Amino acid sequence: MVIFVTSPITVASFVMPIAKAFMARGWSVDIVSAPGEGLDRTAEELGATAHALPLHRGVAPLAMLKAFISGTKLVRRMRPDLVLAATPVAGLLGVVAGRTAKTDAKILHLAWGLRSESLKPPFKQMVGRLETLTAALADMTLANSGSLSRAITSSTWRPLSVSVLGEGSSHGVDLGKFRFIPQRRNSQPVIGFVGRIRRDKGIIELLEAIELLDQRGLSFEAKLVGSLEEVDLASRIEATPRTSHTAFASDVPAVMADLDVLCLPTWREGFPNVVLEAGASGRPVVTTTATGAVDAVVEGDTGLLVQPRDPHALADALEQLLRSPELRATMGESGRRRVEEHFDQEVVCHRLVDFAEQLCGVESPR
Repeated sequence: MVIFVTSPITVASFVMPIAKAFMARGWSVDIVSAPGEGLDRTAEELGATAHALPLHRGVAPLAMLKAFISGTKLVRRMRPDLVLAATPVAGLLGVVAGRTAKTDAKILHLAWGLRSESLKPPFKQMVGRLETLTAALADMTLANSGSLSRAITSSTWRPLSVSVLGEGSSHGVDLGKFRFIPQRRNSQPVIGFVGRIRRDKGIIELLEAIELLDQRGLSFEAKLVGSLEEVDLASRIEATPRTSHTAFASDVPAVMADLDVLCLPTWREGFPNVVLEAGASGRPVVTTTATGAVDAVVEGDTGLLVQPRDPHALADALEQLLRSPELRATMGESGRRRVEEHFDQEVVCHRLVDFAEQLCGVESPR
């Protein structure tokens, strides 16, 4: 099999457990992404073969054409039984390359979000058509949340085969790595954001909510952890009271242990795994009703939901948790139980392997 994703970071964080699950069943795995340390390191650790192509998250037509030609040649040469294509750019490339190569490979599109949801016209319509094309050309599309599945099928001009496995999630949570940590009751509470620092993650709304909470006289800190993908946000973060920023951290369990509330005020998602990681660590979550994010929290049980792009509603939800250590503890315990019941990484990944083997006509061991 060959797995197409855009970013080496995605290879290290998402692809690793999926590839391990397939290899445990006897599959040979090749991984395709943009070049980077994450690609090479993960491939070496897995014993898989890595292929670097000039893939970019942004619009880069020439690089995409080169990647398409190389990807098609790769699939034609490998003649795999299965092509897994995920993330917006690599999803399109992998599906089209798999079809163009004219092999007998089954093509499984892993939909982890809709890029078009956070774009403005005319790019929204253009990218939306490409997303529909990706799903239409695949033998099957797997969405990693129910709301994402509904968004894909409702926005297309033709019927598509879209499924969700279990309760969703791309690769679940390693419950041995993310351990339940009781809430800290005798220290100043910490609001945390963990992920890519960019506008469509709701960073501006989060900073505005932090300013509102500061004006209300609440005692707290705010920590933003992740790569700064829009550099003009640096000065905005520095100007926000009680707020600090650190670069991407590989030890996410340690980051979660230092937080009291995770906040993800995102505009769009597929199914945010960071919310599950927070739940596994016993941390309540404030996120939005955006596609994908709405599936990650049980409102009032594991966290709170607000409308996207509403800093006042976000501040109100955060204030509710900041003022109640008992509520934070109760929601954190519920979050851990939910992850244990539905999102254990081994179960999620092997469910994907079962589905793929059924698609390929492979008889799974019992």
